[in-house]
Amino acid sequence: MTASPSPTVRIPIRRALATLLLVLTVFGPISMDLYLPALPALTAELGAATSLAQLTVTACLVGLAAGQLIAGPLSDRFGRRGPALIGVTAYVVVSALCAASPTVELLIAARLVQGLAGGVGIVIAQAAGRDVYEGAG
Repeated sequence: MTASPSPTVRIPIRRALATLLLVLTVFGPISMDLYLPALPALTAELGAATSLAQLTVTACLVGLAAGQLIAGPLSDRFGRRGPALIGVTAYVVVSALCAASPTVELLIAARLVQGLAGGVGIVIAQAAGRDVYEGAG
């Protein structure tokens, strides 16, 4: 017979898990909120047409939607941890690529992948929260 963790130990673990799930959920929206104010400066810096600069926003939104559609079934099939780690790693790497993009075309592609990776965090955080607080089905 194994002893279950005491209630005082479980509370910090639950708080840490809730915080982690919150951070995963923020990746997608923060991609937009921090980016939009810099859009005019980005247009000037890259010498791009306004419509091409706005396409970077669209690419990220499309990526967010597609990332959720792709990551949901993958996390059901392979578990939550692996896809979440891949998504977070991809998000960090692609965010650095976005910051260093020398052309607007590369930035559009990087923002699409950034959105895909951000969508992974959103859907896995929701699924993991449901697993923990309602029980895995």
